[in-house]
Amino acid sequence: MKKLLIIILAAVLFFSGCGAFSFENIKDNLSYLTEELFENGEAADPSDDGRSDLDSSGSSYGEDDSISTGDSFGGADDIPGSDAGGASSDMPGDDDGGSQTINYDAGLYENNYYFGQLDDDEKHVYLQLAAGCSEFKNKINVKSLPSDSFYKVQCAFYNDFPEYFWTGKFEVMLINRKVTAVKYSIPDNIAEISAQLDGIANDIISVIPAEASDYDKVKYFYEWIIDNTGYNFGEVDQDIRSVFFNHESVCAGYSHAFQFLCKKAGIPCAYVYGHTGSNDSHAWNLIRIGGAYYWVDVTWGDPVYLGEQNENSALNYNYLCVTDREIFETHTIDRTISSIEQSDTEVFSFPECTDDSYNYYRLTGAYFEVYDRETVKNYIRAKLDAGQYSNIELKFDSHGQYQAAVNDMFSEDSYLFNIVFDANPEFYGRASYNYTYDEKTNYICMSIALESE
Repeated sequence: MKKLLIIILAAVLFFSGCGAFSFENIKDNLSYLTEELFENGEAADPSDDGRSDLDSSGSSYGEDDSISTGDSFGGADDIPGSDAGGASSDMPGDDDGGSQTINYDAGLYENNYYFGQLDDDEKHVYLQLAAGCSEFKNKINVKSLPSDSFYKVQCAFYNDFPEYFWTGKFEVMLINRKVTAVKYSIPDNIAEISAQLDGIANDIISVIPAEASDYDKVKYFYEWIIDNTGYNFGEVDQDIRSVFFNHESVCAGYSHAFQFLCKKAGIPCAYVYGHTGSNDSHAWNLIRIGGAYYWVDVTWGDPVYLGEQNENSALNYNYLCVTDREIFETHTIDRTISSIEQSDTEVFSFPECTDDSYNYYRLTGAYFEVYDRETVKNYIRAKLDAGQYSNIELKFDSHGQYQAAVNDMFSEDSYLFNIVFDANPEFYGRASYNYTYDEKTNYICMSIALESE
């Protein structure tokens, strides 16, 4: 007799370090809710052990509106963005749908970075998840997929949709080693929460001038999150609620919030997770401006997060629109997804980021290929002459040039004082300075203080 194995599994989030969510260890951290053998489609009664919410048929989660195994969402009207007018693509229907296709607006998903790396069957399930989540459904039936393919879809979906923050924790139903349904835990007042998040994001975007460039918008989002968020662990620190409601978060919340704002502004932005040099889990972003890609790490731009700085320090732009050369000095992408049965590496690919035309320090004249006394002197003099005595920033192209600047400017016989006194002889005997630095990014930020007479 043919036996049908149905298992419901719960994927549980485990955090460490910064607290970025990762799919790498799901296989080892699965919570097995039930495991029953079925014959001829009839289930052994699981009610005695109290562990299962399967009904006696074994085909769903056991409620009146339960998802029947193999059903689909039906057609184009069930897919967000499906429209008879406008560009669309046809996706193959599921096994029970025959020749049925799902029509969807390809333009709606073209900026979803991970969606573009799925095959047709995986895209079909991705769209089913999008349809269900847009209606705040906690149980969604999907086209059956092998577990490794489904976990790839789930990872892609979670990384592409910061607004569906509840999808980081989920349960799946397996039939013959294929995922046929997924269940999420959704807050009871999710419609109200989502409306509030949309309102806050829209208010943030509304103050941006109409003529602002995409770079201007990205920079503003970077600044807004840092200025309005304290780095701290909390109850919902993995998602956008932590930033927009609580104003306290960790890297996952920073990165999801940045992505949420970029998406609303029409700027392609991906959520990326991995680890840093200390092997702490971490999250950051990949954005596209024009035809080029750039890395952004909002968390590491926050002076409260950086150990060398304090709450009164200015934010820095060392991780705004940076290249591979800069980000991979300290960051490593996690390319592994572990499903129930196996671990897949190199699941998603990432583009090269080599363009530095949006490097903040280049744009503001604070970037120096080499340390030259006269050049740096003229730069600092211009700042002082303009009345800027605090947060004078310098960034050098290499660590050697950075070290040369530190040794020359901040030695016992400080050349910096000569620059200050040249700017205004009245400062002699009244001036002092302090500076912060980041050796990883060859960055210096200095401030000049004057004692009153």
